[in-house]
Amino acid sequence: FPFIILGLPGTVLEVSIAVCLEKILVDKILHFEIHDGDDDDEMITKLALIVSALRDCACELRIEFHCLEQATAGDGPPENKTWHLPCPSVAPSANFSMPALKFKSKLSRENRAIVLERDEPNIRPLFLADYTPEGSSSAVETVVKFPVTYNKTAHKMLADKNYAPKLYVGVPVIGGREMVIMERVYGKRMCDYPRNSLPNSVFKDSEGALQVLHDLKLVFSDLRDVNVMIVEGDGEGKTKVRATLIDFDWVGEDGRASYSALINTKLVGTEYDSDVRACGFMRQKHDISALEFFCKKYRVKGMEEGEKAPA
Repeated sequence: FPFIILGLPGTVLEVSIAVCLEKILVDKILHFEIHDGDDDDEMITKLALIVSALRDCACELRIEFHCLEQATAGDGPPENKTWHLPCPSVAPSANFSMPALKFKSKLSRENRAIVLERDEPNIRPLFLADYTPEGSSSAVETVVKFPVTYNKTAHKMLADKNYAPKLYVGVPVIGGREMVIMERVYGKRMCDYPRNSLPNSVFKDSEGALQVLHDLKLVFSDLRDVNVMIVEGDGEGKTKVRATLIDFDWVGEDGRASYSALINTKLVGTEYDSDVRACGFMRQKHDISALEFFCKKYRVKGMEEGEKAPA
């Protein structure tokens, strides 16, 4: 990818471009009717220009594909090659400047850097990058994601209370997505821990985070173990096993925001409340149900709040 797709339905030439992001996306860029008539000269000239542009594009793609084949032939891409990393641009209508970012690698669901896409079967627009905040001369390592929707306000509120990674900035970019830059948290997802292995402090943090959102009539809505990061330390120099929420794509208003039409209905009745429906309204009780589910699954009875989780 990308691919050029040519179609000839009848007397029409159609040109489309296909790219692969989280899925294959196809965009039709040309619809040209070929017909006889008094304007043959103009039509042939236009057709020649189209063919010439397609030829040039095909040559450039051939060079690009050759570079990709060389890059993936060994153990990793050649030094300084960034063909697998994004190059975003701020949306023209947005009153934002482009953050100072240097993308380094993709990031897996397990919070590890990915050198090549072939190393990660589940492709997501999630990356590691060095970010230099405005007014600063030093860069920090960050996680950058490109969600279609994102509740930055909810993320910032929880980050201020140490219930989420620090949110640096969110900028709308070309392509209808939000580029979200946040602190990289070093830890493991809750789902990577064995059953009945986590202390009470983890679940008190999760409950505290929900309380902040619920007081503002918000619903987290996707409170699954894959969206809770377990880390050591409370950010104030004290050792404690704690939880941080890491995904704010679905946060919405109680009784007004709706679930995605693509929600995994197989999780309804377990990780999702039995009342959850595709396109159905989000309710705060759904968060409570999700919290109760992973409390039963992961909490160790009798473990004191200060105890550490297993490595």
